[in-house]
Formats: sequence, structure tokens, C-alpha cells
Amino acid sequence: MIKIDRLFFRFSLCFLLGFTAFNVAAESGYSPVQIARNIPSIEFEKPQIFQVHREKKATGSKMTIHNNGDQDLVITSFKCEAFGRTELHNTRFVNGERVMYEIKNITVPAHRKTVISPNRTHFMMFDPERDLEIGEYLKMELESNLGPILVIAEIVPRRLK
Repeated sequence: MIKIDRLFFRFSLCFLLGFTAFNVAAESGYSPVQIARNIPSIEFEKPQIFQVHREKKATGSKMTIHNNGDQDLVITSFKCEAFGRTELHNTRFVNGERVMYEIKNITVPAHRKTVISPNRTHFMMFDPERDLEIGEYLKMELESNLGPILVIAEIVPRRLK
């Protein structure tokens, strides 16, 4: 009887902890694949923001944006909670060194996808207003030709290659 009680206790505890973690993510609006509420043809796959390094005042993001619509998506700017300033960026390699520069927009052609990554086109966030913890969720609001788009991104460990 004791073995059954322990097994039941362990199962119950795992269920409650798992349910709590699921609820935290669900309450934030995070999902590995998000469909823009006001533009159902736009999907965001695994939206993530890299944790800010203690000595740095900036970080980037990664995700894949799918445009299943008949019109190009043109992102012209964005805001991200917990950061004082944001920019759209691109990266190129010069003599083996990564060089980032600001760009005016990011275009996702109709019926295509665009990978957002620090080694390519990406969202840059500057001047964090507080320490951000891994597993935390932040709201990003993208301004585009199709209207504003809300994305919920997860803070993940910084692992750049």
C-alpha cells in the first residue's frame, strides 16, 4: 500500500508541476507556433529572445516568420517590453567577422518564410530595463504594412555560433 501511495504522490506532483508550467506559458500567450490574431495568414515559429549578457546592453532574437497570404509582409519597426530601444538589423560577414547594421524594414514575401536570426536579418533590443530570466515571456509588437502584430517571445540562453 505504501508503494502505491508514493507512486500516486509522485504522479500527482508531476502532474501539478507540469500543469503549472503549462499555465504560465498559456497565460503569457506563448506558443511555439503563433498565428497573428488580426492577420491569420501570418505565423511565427519559435519566437525567442536571447538572454542579455551581464556586460552587454543589447540582445537579438530568432524565429521563423511564415507568410501564407497573398500580400508581402513588410515589418517597419517593433517595440519590445523591458527594452528601452529597438532596431531592425541585418548581418553580413566581412573578413570572417560578423558586422551588424540597421535596416529600414524586413520583408517576408507572400507564400514564403523568412528566418530571423542574429547571423541574418533580426530584431535587436537595446537598454534592458531589468534583468531578464530564462523562461520568461515578453511581448513584442511589430508594426507592418498589414497592421500591428503581437508576438510573445521566450527568453532563452545565449548560444551563438
